[in-house]
Amino acid sequence: MKKHGKKIILVLVLLGLLGVLGISGNIPNSNTSQPNRMRKTNTVNILEPGSTAVHSPIFIDGDDPANDWDDCDAVTGSGTFSDPYVIENLEIDAGGVGSGIFIRNSTAYLKIENCTLTNGGSNPPDSGIRIENCENINISNCIVRDNDYFGISLYYSFNNTLIGNTVVNNSGRGINLYGSDSNTLTGNTVANISWDGIFICHSNSNTLTGNTVANNSFVGITLWLYSSNNTLTGNTIANNLREGILQLYSDSNTLTDNRVTNNSGDGIFLWNSDSNRLTGNWIANNSNDGIYLENSESNQILENLIQSNLIGIEINATDTDLIISNQILNNWILENINGYIFVNGIEAKDNYPDNNYANAPDYTDFTDDTIDTDDVSQNQPSRSIRSGSWISLALIGFVTVGVIEVKLIKKRKKHGNLPN
Repeated sequence: MKKHGKKIILVLVLLGLLGVLGISGNIPNSNTSQPNRMRKTNTVNILEPGSTAVHSPIFIDGDDPANDWDDCDAVTGSGTFSDPYVIENLEIDAGGVGSGIFIRNSTAYLKIENCTLTNGGSNPPDSGIRIENCENINISNCIVRDNDYFGISLYYSFNNTLIGNTVVNNSGRGINLYGSDSNTLTGNTVANISWDGIFICHSNSNTLTGNTVANNSFVGITLWLYSSNNTLTGNTIANNLREGILQLYSDSNTLTDNRVTNNSGDGIFLWNSDSNRLTGNWIANNSNDGIYLENSESNQILENLIQSNLIGIEINATDTDLIISNQILNNWILENINGYIFVNGIEAKDNYPDNNYANAPDYTDFTDDTIDTDDVSQNQPSRSIRSGSWISLALIGFVTVGVIEVKLIKKRKKHGNLPN
C-alpha cells in the first residue's frame, strides 16, 4: 500500500509556510490617473484587453469616508443593482506593494471588467484583486498575472461572481477564498501558479463551473478545513504537480462531470472528509490513485470513469480511525497499473463496491478467502473487494456484456473522445 502520511505532513508544512490566515496587508497608494494607453505585451497565451488606460492601484473602503467610492476617479455608476459601480479597461501595476485593486466593507453592486492587474506585493494577502468583507461584486474578463502572492482573493465575502478571468504566473495561489460563502466561479483559467490553482478554506456553498486549472506547481483545486456544500461541475483539472482535487476535513461537497487528468499526485484525494458525492467524473492518467479516501465515511463514488492511473480507487484507515459506508457503484475502472479497488485498515466496514466494471486480466483470482479478517468482514459484495492487497473487479451482479457496451458508449458521449 502507498504511504500517504508523508504526503499529508508535507501539505500541512507547506501550507503553514504560505500563511493561509494572513489578513493584514499594505494598502495601495492613493489614486492618480495616467491617461497613457497600455502597452501590448508579448506574454504567451495571454490576450490583453484592446483599449485600456494605465492607472495607479485602487483602494476603496465603504466604511471610510476618506476612501469611499466618490474618491476614486476610475469608478462610474451609482452602486445599485440597475446601475452598478464599474471599474473597467484599466492596466494596474501595483509596484510590488499591496494589491492592484483592493475593495473592502461594501455591499454596493460593482463590476470589475477587462482590467489587467500585475505586480502585486508579496505579503499575505496581497493580490492582483483583493476583496474583503464584500458582496455583489462581479469580476469578469480580467487578466491577473505576475503577482507575488495571490491572483484574486476573497476574504469573508459573499455572493460574488468571477467569470472568464485569466489568472496566470502568480507566485502564491491563483484564486483564494477564505471564510467566503455562496460565490460563483465560472469559466476562469488558472495556470502556472506556484501553489494551489484554486484554494477554498472555511468557505461553503460556492459553485465552480467550467474552470480550467492546469500546470500549477501544487494542487489544482483544494477544499481545506471545513469547506462544505461546495459544487464543482465541468471543470478541467490537469497537469498539476500534486493532486488534481484535494479535500481535507471538508464534508458534503459535490464533484460532478469534472476532467481530472495527468496530475502528478492522486486524481481526487479525500482526507477526513465525509458525505461527499463524486459522480460522472473522468479521472485518468494520474501518477498515483485515481481516487484516494483516508479516514473518510459515507461518500458516494458513482458512475465515474477511472482510467490509467497507478491504482483505481484506494480506501485507507489508520489504526484508530473508522471508515464506513462508502458506496462505489457503477464505475468504469480501466487499465490502472497496480490495481482497481484496494481497502485497507483495521476498521474498514460497510463499504459497498457494486456493479462496477474493470478490465483485469491479471487480477481475477477470487477465492473463499477474499474477505478473510474482521477488518473488512461487512464489505459487500464479497467478490468485489479484497483486504490488504491490490485487486480488480470481475463482472459483478447481473451485468451483461451488452449492458456494459451500452454504458461505455454513454460514458464516451458524456466525456467526449476518451482513450480506448
